[in-house]
Amino acid sequence: MKEQKVMIPSSFGKLDGVINYHERKTKKLAILCPGYLDSKDYGGLAGLAEMLAKEGYTVVRFEPGIEHI
Repeated sequence: MKEQKVMIPSSFGKLDGVINYHERKTKKLAILCPGYLDSKDYGGLAGLAEMLAKEGYTVVRFEPGIEHI
C-alpha cells in the first residue's frame, strides 16, 4: 500500500489531504471526511483508510478546514 500527501483544489482554497493506494490499479474509491473534532490523521480514520486500501480501494481522506495560501 502507498500513501501520498496531496493538496486538493476547491472553490474556497486548498484542502489538505492524503490518498492511500492499493498496489494495483482499482476502480473502487472511498472518500473519508473526519468528524467535527477529528482530523484526517485521527488513528481510527487512518486505520480505516489503510484497511480499505488493503481491500483494493483507493482512499481519499482530507481536512475539512481550508489552508490559506
